[in-house]
Amino acid sequence: MSQNNDESRRYAIRIQPRAERDIEAHTVRMAELAGPDTARAWYEAIFDVVATLAQNPRRYAIVRENNRFRREVRQLLYRRTPQGPAWRILYTVDEGTEDGPTVHLLHVRHGAQRPITQAEAREIEADR
Repeated sequence: MSQNNDESRRYAIRIQPRAERDIEAHTVRMAELAGPDTARAWYEAIFDVVATLAQNPRRYAIVRENNRFRREVRQLLYRRTPQGPAWRILYTVDEGTEDGPTVHLLHVRHGAQRPITQAEAREIEADR
């Protein structure tokens, strides 16, 4: 597929159960550490960032642990503030679904966490 076709195509976004749980857990933790207003702002902003994947999702890098997954997995790094911590938003791009081209959000992970193990990769893939 040419770059121009990928840029002009709109992708559906499907948030997998694991990613939903990850976002909820990060929101709860942020509320504990920084307060409910900060947590609510983070929660809303992460969905705004995820929505940008509907256009040209392949513009983001393949994850460094890609060889541990059965499919190509990419990541979008999200920071609430330029100096703040990063979260890794892991996803796959699927061209051949009945809904048309689709981005599957698999997992949201704090950037300071250790790399994904083979076992974690299998768990993430199984929760689709």
